[in-house]
Amino acid sequence: MRVLSLKIGFLLAFICIKLSAQVTVDVKVDSTDILIGEQVHLTATVSAGSNQKVVFPEYASGTLTKGVEVLERSDVDTVFLNAGKRVQLKRSYTLTAFDSALYYFPPVEVMVDGKKYKSQNGIGLKVGTVPVDTVHLNNFSGPHSVVEGIFEWNGYLLGWSILLWGNLILLFLLLVRHSNRKPVTRRVMIRPKTPPHQQAITEIEKMKSDTPSTEENMKLCYMQLTDILRTYIQERFGFNAREMTSSEIIEQLLGNSDPSALRELRILLETADLVKFAKFTASLNEIDRSLMQAIDFVRTTKKEEPETSKPIVKEVAFDDLKQKRLRMAMSILISLLSLSLVVGGGMVIKEMYEVFL
Repeated sequence: MRVLSLKIGFLLAFICIKLSAQVTVDVKVDSTDILIGEQVHLTATVSAGSNQKVVFPEYASGTLTKGVEVLERSDVDTVFLNAGKRVQLKRSYTLTAFDSALYYFPPVEVMVDGKKYKSQNGIGLKVGTVPVDTVHLNNFSGPHSVVEGIFEWNGYLLGWSILLWGNLILLFLLLVRHSNRKPVTRRVMIRPKTPPHQQAITEIEKMKSDTPSTEENMKLCYMQLTDILRTYIQERFGFNAREMTSSEIIEQLLGNSDPSALRELRILLETADLVKFAKFTASLNEIDRSLMQAIDFVRTTKKEEPETSKPIVKEVAFDDLKQKRLRMAMSILISLLSLSLVVGGGMVIKEMYEVFL
């Protein structure tokens, strides 16, 4: 009994080995009836063991059989079967013929481990001719005109399209604004006013760099200095110092400022009056002293103000005349944009009609 079991086991193992080494070759074509110049694909399929070496025919001569040409050979497609024990290989050949006839393809031979294997059956291929009217020889139509390819954007069409979209967006914005009856406004930035003492000190410091060299320049220097002080006093103390004499200013300031600062201001104004009206010539030291007296007076009498705020942006409406002109300009621009849209749209439609039709 044990001997019988061993025999059966050896027999099954031999059958499995035999099956795994079996090689099959199958050939088929996708069509057996074509016209002259048309192409057909012949596919060779080989089933063999996964460890076997398979070599397909190359048809180096370029012909499968007389009259049938091999145009192209595909790569080998590999599929593993039976858990990797077997392999299925496929290769396609593109064929054509230029003579009408009935062709017979001999069995395809492949080499497997150096041994030749053939497909079981050959294949027939019928190649027919294109029907030609031999009776009405003069009825041949002329050559066709050039056929345009698929639609492609060109610079002309793209430019018109971009222009039309831009005009359409601008026209929409103008129509929205024109339909709004609110006055047209503009943004104005209002900067905080510079404190009077800062303005005065800045202007006096600037005068220090310009030293007068002649009597006329000296007179202009004192006139400019007194104008700066009169403007500062007017804004600081609230009376019209620009229209007062020096004595009237001193009298108005009595009791409102430091006595020592008022005394320095009196000396400065008297010196300035002498230079402007009595042709008094002051030395450079006196001019420098007057400038320092002016700065000291401003610093002594300045009024401490809160920290300067940031600039304020306000919407300011244009006057009635400008409102009318702006609305008229918008109406004209809307008309021009509408006209350009009509013309541009017609050009784009014409171009697309010529491309597609």
